[in-house]
This record gives sequence, structure tokens and C-alpha cells, in this order.
Amino acid sequence: MKKRVGIRSGCFIRQMLFVALFLFMYSCGAGSESGLSQSTTRSTDPSPGGPAIRYASAKNGPVSGWEGSATRGAAITIWAENIGNSRGNNSLSVCGVTLDKDSDFAEWGNNTQPKTAKNTRRITFWLNSQMSGSGGIYTTVNGVKSNVYPFTCDTTGNIRFVDYQHGSDSNNGKTSATAWKTLNYAANQMTPGDFMYLNGGTYNEPSFNIGYWSVATDWYPGTDNERITMTSYPGEEAVVSTEVGARSSYWTFTNITFKGVAGLYGPLLLGDRSGFRVDAPHGIPEGINSIGNEFTGTMWHAMDAYGNNFVIQGNYIKFTPDPGTRNGSAYSLYMCSGTNRVIKDNEIHGGAKWLIHYYDEKRTSGETYKEVSGVIEGNWFDATNNGGIGLRGAILLEVINNGSPPVTIEMTRMVIRNNIFFTRDAGLINDWAMIYMRTNARNINIYNNTFYNTTLLFCHAGNLRYHRTTCSKSAKK
Repeated sequence: MKKRVGIRSGCFIRQMLFVALFLFMYSCGAGSESGLSQSTTRSTDPSPGGPAIRYASAKNGPVSGWEGSATRGAAITIWAENIGNSRGNNSLSVCGVTLDKDSDFAEWGNNTQPKTAKNTRRITFWLNSQMSGSGGIYTTVNGVKSNVYPFTCDTTGNIRFVDYQHGSDSNNGKTSATAWKTLNYAANQMTPGDFMYLNGGTYNEPSFNIGYWSVATDWYPGTDNERITMTSYPGEEAVVSTEVGARSSYWTFTNITFKGVAGLYGPLLLGDRSGFRVDAPHGIPEGINSIGNEFTGTMWHAMDAYGNNFVIQGNYIKFTPDPGTRNGSAYSLYMCSGTNRVIKDNEIHGGAKWLIHYYDEKRTSGETYKEVSGVIEGNWFDATNNGGIGLRGAILLEVINNGSPPVTIEMTRMVIRNNIFFTRDAGLINDWAMIYMRTNARNINIYNNTFYNTTLLFCHAGNLRYHRTTCSKSAKK
């Protein structure tokens, strides 16, 4: 106990020094950073107050093949702001073709089933055979044009369907009426560029793994240019209530409700810790994305992540910590080894101890050198107790070189910017900090963040830069 008090006292002194540093850095302006690329798709800037497309379920898709059609293609979802809750006379332009009929759309303006993050709303529409090229997507709402979001219409990739309630793995999967039944079987049929649509209903098969690290033939990856996409059937809600081991590279999981149940560790596990072993036949998992999903129910973690170039964007996360969790720990994101990961535009509530546990250590024998880097940007972090033991803070950062023999683990670049942190509780448990950096957390830039209803910001002894960070003791809502 005396050691804990001593640590917290030292942390308080450093925080007072940091406040002076923040004020100095604010008056001097924000510095620049380099060496870390951001892998989310970039778009043109929207008009202030006008419609704005923030992210999409895919960056390209086939213009034919829907239910066997030669003229209708993949269903694509975008998440946007200021588009209203119904279409009216508004329109969408996709790869040079204007969509302005009700039959072009499965939904316009929905924000539930699954719940959307940060006040965004969904538009889900179908590609068609008149579309081609890389003209992108934009919407026109009340005569105001949005930003152009990059998107390419192509002719590659198959469209397949899964229906756990009524399908059969002996079907061909080419239409919703001839859908496959299980996620395991469907995943094993996927090839680069394919789309897997889950008919509405609950998917609770005992386990679902996409590849396995030790079997050379058990691997079903997409590519960076032609990803494999798993999503809900347009206008319906697929509820996945099992543990998804998403080990194969270049998969996107989008517009799905992941619902935990008692005893479930985590519904979406991105990558594989064993990919860092010298003897892993497939190497480190790459490019696995979670976009626009909802995480609810009871669980230990919402997502784990082991691998490089992941994007976790636009997810709404609010769950009840499982009473059986180890030491009461229940993290929304359990981030481990990997480089250039982007955590962006998510809305994260509750959990227990930490919302993001960005903490890596030696996990298995035979590991190679491991590195940690990424961007945490534009998120809403609500560190309010939601049925667990409470929150120490929003983000914990640390890497540990442990085990025998030891493996070198380095935090080479982390950026935390443009986030909002708050709590509705009286304070954080044990007077910890919203962003807590332990001894080996280094090379971190923190700027343009806003803190509500808390004065405990950081604690660390390491290599950091802070600027343009504000704090308020008024509650956000």
C-alpha cells in the first residue's frame, strides 16, 4: 500500500508539471509528427454543417452478382452526418451514377440495429452495372453536396449469403434462398474480393475461426486491394453471439451487432498472437478491420488485436463486464503487438478498469521482435462505470519485455489526438488517470484532446510530447 501511495504522489507532481507544459505548448502551437502513416480512406472535405460521409463498409465492390443478378451488385453501407432520418428527395452518386429511387436503397438515415457511433447515420445501397471506375461516393442533401468519399466500382469478387436459421452448408450460397448455414463453412469458401452477407437473426454456432496459425492450408486471406467483407444483409440485423477468431489477413467485419453472453471471452478477436512466432507459416496477420459495428451484452473484451495495419473505426461499444473476468478486468479494446493500427471515430462506454488496454508483453515461445505503433483519433471515451468494478481511466499504454528467453518489444510511435474523454462518475477509481503511461511507453504524441469532469490526465516517466490539450471539470452530458 505504501508503494501505491508513493507512485500516485509522484504521478500527481508530474501532472502539475505537465499542466505548465501544456500551456507553454499551446501558446507555441502544435508541433508536427512524422513516421506514422494513417491507413483509413481519405476523402475530400465536406461543407461546414452540410452532409459529410465519414467511412464505408468497403472501398470497392462488384457491380453485378446480387442474388444472381447481372445488373445489381454488392450492397454497400456508408456512415454520414447531416443526412436526415429519411431520404425524401435527396440522392447519392456512386461511380458517376446518381441513385434517386427508393428501390436503389435498403435504408437511409438509420442509426440502430446496430447502433451507430457519434451521431452518425447509415445509408445502404446497391451497386449496379451502369457504374464503373473510381469516381467515389457523394450525397446531395437539400441541394448541398457532401465530400467525395473514395470508392471503386469493379467486376471482381463473388457475393454469397449465410442464414444460420434456415440455410444449409450443402447449398451453393449464391442467393439468400440458397444460403449456407454456418459461418465456419462460409468463411472457408471466401476468396479475395468476396462479400459475405448474413441474413437477419442470431449466429451462435459454438466457435468460428477464420484460419489457424499452425496449419499451412487453413488460411483464407483477402488482399489489400481485394478485401473479404462480412456484413449484415441490407436492411436486416445479423447478431453474432459467438467468439470470432479473425486470424486470416485482409478481412473487414462491418455493420454487425456482436452480442456477448455470460462466459464469452470476446466476440471479435482480430489477428493471432501466434503470428509473431518464428515458426508461424502465415506470418503476422495484416489489415483486419472492424467498421461500424455494435458491441453489446456481457463479455470480457469487445475486441482483441494482434497484427499490423488494422482499422477499428466507427464502432459503438457498450457492454456489461462478465462477473467472471480476471481481477475484474473488462476492456473494450485489448491491443497487443502490431504496427500502424488506427482506432478512430469510435464511441466507447463502460467496461472495467480501462477502455483501451494497449499493453504488450511476451505471449508465446518462439516469438520474434515485436513493435507497437498506431493512432488513436476522434473517439468519444466515456469512463463511466457500467456494471463492473469501475474505470481507472480510458487508455493504458505499456510494453513489457518479459518471459524466458526474453523478446525485444518496442513502442515506436503512438499518436493520441482529437479525442473527447469524460466520466459521469464522481471520479476515476483509485485516482488513476484518463491516459496512463507506464515506464516503457515511449515516443507518444498527445494533442488536441478535450477532457470533461476530470483533472487527472497523465502519469509517466518517458519520451512524450503534449500540446493543444484542454481540460474542463463540467460534465459533458
